[in-house]
Order: sequence, then C-alpha cells, then structure tokens
Amino acid sequence: MKTFLRLSILMAITVVIISCMGCKKDSDDGDDDSGNTNIPGALTASITPAEGWEKNSAIVPTWINKDERATGASIMLITDIVPSGVKTADEYVTYVQPIIKKSFKDAVFTATTHTKVGNRDAVEYTYLTSALDLGFKFRMVYILADPKAYTIQCCAFASDYDAVAADFQSMIDSYTLK
Repeated sequence: MKTFLRLSILMAITVVIISCMGCKKDSDDGDDDSGNTNIPGALTASITPAEGWEKNSAIVPTWINKDERATGASIMLITDIVPSGVKTADEYVTYVQPIIKKSFKDAVFTATTHTKVGNRDAVEYTYLTSALDLGFKFRMVYILADPKAYTIQCCAFASDYDAVAADFQSMIDSYTLK
C-alpha cells in the first residue's frame, strides 16, 4: 500500500510539472541535497531536508517523507524560464494557475501571500485537488530572479498535510538560492 501511495503522489506531481509549458527542472547532482539547474545562467537552489525525509533521485530534486506521518509527502525544487511579459511573482502566479487548472480541473486555490524565503521576496499559495480519487494539498512558493522562476512545491495527501506542515516550513526556511 505504501508503494501505491508514493507512486500516486509522484504521478500527481509529475502531471503538474509536465503541464507547465516550457518548464525546466533542477537536475540532481548526485552527491548532495542541492539542485543544480540545467538552465544556462540559473542559480542553484538547495534545502536541508527535515528528519525522516529522503532524497529521491528518480525525479527532479525531490525529498519524500519516509515515516508513517504522511507516507508519500514530497517537496520539489523546480526552475522555470519566466515567459516574456511576466515581470513579477504575482504575474507569474497568474500565468501558472491556469496551467495547473488544465491538469487539475477541481483545483481550489487560496489567495496569494507575500513572504521572504532565503532573504528573497516570494509569493505563495496553497491549493486542494484530487487525482486518482485521492485528495491532495499543494503549497507553492515562487521566487523570481535572473529572470527565472524558482519554485518550491510541497505536496501531501490532504488528510496528511497537517502532519508534515512543520517539516515543509523548516525545509522552506532552509532554502538557499545562490
């Protein structure tokens, strides 16, 4: 059952990533917990994983929760090229949310909030959706720089999200972009 849950959540995440037109993902360097981007001139994003989280090198820099609190919960680091005409993180959210809606027609987004992540301005929101008759909750955090969009995507089963929310926050708090 655990394998099925992990595969289900990873499948849902992959659908979101694939649906993101023109997205480039951070690639795994194989040695540490940072993501080295494959976009020329992009910065390198990294996090410190929370206890009980393990890197999954099969997918873009992704860490998966390995304990019983929320089997299959994950956090991903993604780098996208910002489309021409998009100048702010708020405009980027306006660009991305319809793309997410194409994959998850039932997605319900919260309002965006402005925050700081790694001493950089960021915009974030959450959304609820379902895939394969399973409910998911995503937390999306976007940082625009150099003109790239650096995304921190947190995902868990909606029923398990609160159990790992503090882990997500600690990993977001550890985020660096150099």
